[in-house]
Amino acid sequence: MRKNWGITISILLAIAAWASCGGGGNSSSSSHVLYITVPDSNGVSAFRINSSGQLTSVLGSPFPVGTSPHTIVGHPSGKFLYVANQSEDSISLLKIDSRSGAVAESLPRTPTGDSPSSLAMDSGGTLLFVSNQISSTISVYSIDSGAGTLTQVAGSPFLAHLNPSALLLSASGSLLYVAYPNLDRVSVYSVGSGGALQEIAGSPFPVGHGPAALATDSSAKFLFVANSSDNTLSVMAINSSTGALTQVSGSPFVTGTTPISLLVGPTGVLYVADLGSSDIRAFSIDVTTGALTQITNSPFSTDSNPTFLTMDSGGKLLLVASQGVKTVLEFKIDASSGQLTRSNSVTLGSAPAAVFSAR
Repeated sequence: MRKNWGITISILLAIAAWASCGGGGNSSSSSHVLYITVPDSNGVSAFRINSSGQLTSVLGSPFPVGTSPHTIVGHPSGKFLYVANQSEDSISLLKIDSRSGAVAESLPRTPTGDSPSSLAMDSGGTLLFVSNQISSTISVYSIDSGAGTLTQVAGSPFLAHLNPSALLLSASGSLLYVAYPNLDRVSVYSVGSGGALQEIAGSPFPVGHGPAALATDSSAKFLFVANSSDNTLSVMAINSSTGALTQVSGSPFVTGTTPISLLVGPTGVLYVADLGSSDIRAFSIDVTTGALTQITNSPFSTDSNPTFLTMDSGGKLLLVASQGVKTVLEFKIDASSGQLTRSNSVTLGSAPAAVFSAR
């Protein structure tokens, strides 16, 4: 495949922005379904998760999609899933059976640019954004709320810098952040009402080496960037008027080896998946300055090579895709401290890339 090290790392990511759209927490009385992309088998595995966090395979799983599926996002209606097929330059639309959790692909697949690596969707489910690494563009599609079908908006694909990877859409949907692992930069684009992109003044902004993942705090004051090549986290203050980024005092902050995925939990703790050191590090965030402080008992050990983090929508479970041992792990989150306790896990036949927790 046509990648260098920076691109290979970013392919394993999913859009941290969709963690908040996951399924009900382990305190919920009803079950929901986890959908896991498995690139080596060109499929999506599905597991029902009950109120105790126990996992049971959905009948018919894994479900076929395109070649080398990686990022996966779900529509807020709970009716559809979208999967970026990285080696096929396409997006699969999957329709969800609300009773069983099984999915069926709706053909034909939507073409993208070369090597789609990351997806982001606005909270209303009206727009889908795709980073095309090899063609160095960003495709934007409008979403038919009834059928789930995609239509490219006027002006799309939009020209980006070299090899865009991770995407993160602001909670308001007005700004799109884009990481460039090979440039050590993060771009900020304003999003027009029809989905048109315009890079803001001063963008792209310098960060650490090999930015591979992005996250924001709940107040949208700070952007967190995982720098996979120098084992640090950049913390950037976001200008509330312009969207411009400025590095805060003390940034970049040291983390484990090869940070590759980020998630801000419900307690305001920043979780970092360290691919190289096979752990999850957790940091409290100073709400005024953005400074990071590692919490007690961090780091938390994983089985091997965590590549992706997402959250159960109830805020009770952190879900970790672990590449090295082909598992998805559950960690219970302490509601007051944010500390993690290992819970259940499920083993797959191939290495997982990303996880989405459907309602």
